[in-house]
Amino acid sequence: MQFSIIKKRVEQLLAPSLQGRVAFHAAVYRIQNGPSRVWVTFDGEEILEADDFHFEREVDRRYALQATQLPERPNGSFQEVWQSDWLKQSHALSAEIERQVKQDGYLANYEMQQDLLEYPNLAFEQALVYPHPFIRGIARLDRRLGKRRFLLLTHASDFEQWCARTRQTIERW
Repeated sequence: MQFSIIKKRVEQLLAPSLQGRVAFHAAVYRIQNGPSRVWVTFDGEEILEADDFHFEREVDRRYALQATQLPERPNGSFQEVWQSDWLKQSHALSAEIERQVKQDGYLANYEMQQDLLEYPNLAFEQALVYPHPFIRGIARLDRRLGKRRFLLLTHASDFEQWCARTRQTIERW
């Protein structure tokens, strides 16, 4: 599905006071294997971005620092490497580093685009408690969220907190 269609569907779900002020953008850069970027703006100012280049560079940097703790890579056949402890530990280290990088605020473009694609199809109650903080943040800006329910919510991530503060300021809640 084209990003412009996804963007339109999500932006239509925003509270009327935020429509035209909050916007979602995407770009694909054709150099160096085409890294891409998705970002969110409020009144033209960027508030959140997901950038493949920066995300992958940070994962690679941290992996290189911690890879020295792995056992030595086997020099044998593909089968030996495939069944080695080195490969299992390498995959586990990669997964842990990706989790840490995400926790530190780096976002991968593909996840943000997937969340934008999924958001309009979620039941609103699911969006409020969804595992991804980006979806929970958008739910705080959604026209289906009333003041009473809004005041009962907690806002775990930085993006959720920004969305909540912005909605409270605009709506004067």
